Amino acid sequence: MSPGHENYGHEHHGDAGHNLYSPRVLPASLAAPAEPLTAWRTRLLIVGGGAALVSLLFLLVGGAGHLLRAYLLGFMICFGFAGGGLAMLMLQYVSGGKWGLLLRRPLEAMSRTLPLVALMLIPILVFMKHLYQWAAFPNAKETAEAYARGLMTQEQMLTANAKHAMLNPASAWGQSIVIFLILGLLAYLLNKWSIQRDADPAAGTQASFDYWRIKTENLSASAL
Repeated sequence: MSPGHENYGHEHHGDAGHNLYSPRVLPASLAAPAEPLTAWRTRLLIVGGGAALVSLLFLLVGGAGHLLRAYLLGFMICFGFAGGGLAMLMLQYVSGGKWGLLLRRPLEAMSRTLPLVALMLIPILVFMKHLYQWAAFPNAKETAEAYARGLMTQEQMLTANAKHAMLNPASAWGQSIVIFLILGLLAYLLNKWSIQRDADPAAGTQASFDYWRIKTENLSASAL
């Protein structure tokens, strides 16, 4: 029996003379079936469209603040899947083990959603003043005025003033751009190298294995 093949013991033969319990061979394509995928995609688009209409109605009756906070939570969940998938992918490259062979493709797919997640961040950055106190009052003068008007406590004012160097609108835009550029570059390189590794003419040799292992391991270890 070849390594990696499943075997179920006793051999039984069907009418055509084939061994029903012979080692199983993987199909030529491991992609998701097109028909069920299309059906689920359509259903989810309908659900998403309905949710968007309900959100717009909620917006018209004065629920902008609640809607924005709900959007922030949705963004955090989406970023958790995209960034978490990338982190798990890099962790697998660093730690090694066959468990990663099963998860590598799904994790790569998760990491490739980072550009979409970056676009989802734009509304949060545009409307950050409605979400964060430090964005609504971005300097010492404005925090003092907010304190005088009773919009901030003294402790909140002093805390905001101590953190303005990092927590201000310009810094939030700059940090977000830098972070997503770094994450996007990591996702791009790891996905690109994965394709090149599969197409490597020397695949299956020790030299090829060591080359790609060292390359992905060094990048992943540094990034983590």
